[in-house]
Amino acid sequence: MAKISLSQLEALFWVIELGTFNRAAARLNTTQSTISKRIQELEHATGLTLFDRSRRGARVSEKGEQLYEHARDMLKLQDRVMALREGEHVPQRLMRLGVTELTVLTWMPAFTTHLREAYPELIIEPTVDMSRSLYEGLLEGRLDAIIVPEAIVDKDIRVFRLAEVQNAWLAHPDFLRSDAPFTLNEICAQPIIMQGSRSGASVFFIRWLKGRGAMLENPLHADSMMATVALALAGFGIAYLPRPMFDGMINEKKLVEIPSSPKLPTMSYSLVFRRDLPSAFFDQIAVLARKSCDFSGRTRL
Repeated sequence: MAKISLSQLEALFWVIELGTFNRAAARLNTTQSTISKRIQELEHATGLTLFDRSRRGARVSEKGEQLYEHARDMLKLQDRVMALREGEHVPQRLMRLGVTELTVLTWMPAFTTHLREAYPELIIEPTVDMSRSLYEGLLEGRLDAIIVPEAIVDKDIRVFRLAEVQNAWLAHPDFLRSDAPFTLNEICAQPIIMQGSRSGASVFFIRWLKGRGAMLENPLHADSMMATVALALAGFGIAYLPRPMFDGMINEKKLVEIPSSPKLPTMSYSLVFRRDLPSAFFDQIAVLARKSCDFSGRTRL
């Protein structure tokens, strides 16, 4: 099968752009016969009639006009490649980024600002979901990178630890009986508000409880962190939440921290991406994520 060359597409582009074979030849610093030969080779390679030669002077056909659009795109791409070699232009890059609700509500704005400063041509396509859905999107190729709690170890992914988040039991003030800490069994006897099994935080929390021989007696499920908070504010139960984010509500006595023994553990958040993607680029993304990462709740709720 005959191959299509850039010189053939270039000849087609300039013939249509300038209107005649002679002008195209002059533009490309070659002869009219060379331009005619390239057009004939292109017609042979594509199996398309690009010009109507039944009339005096060749007129571009409908297929020729359609191929002209593709030729223009190919020549623009060639220009970008040459500019990249010469350091004149940074090409656009798409990053499909998956994040959980906590990141969106805290440091996502700062991270986005740093990304755009470092990569002005970067197109960020965000997806907000629970951790397990984000992992599935990453492994299936629908996402390029995700920021999630408790990263899974897998040979096909790379993990960059970003920060530890301190968690606490938070509830309506009516749930605070005294300054004495609750035991885990006493906590588990209360209605505990938590997100579903697709939440990485919930999976981490259940695993931690089981490791200490405790089990929830009356779990209440919410479909988002903000729904969890709303139920806690309304007095429906005790919620497992990142404490720094809710300092304002605690100071305003809308929520209180329920002391427990042992205390809830911290939870790691990580940037995760596939190993088959450009590592140098995502290494730099990890640096910017660490620079931006702040779960202290600076986005007001």
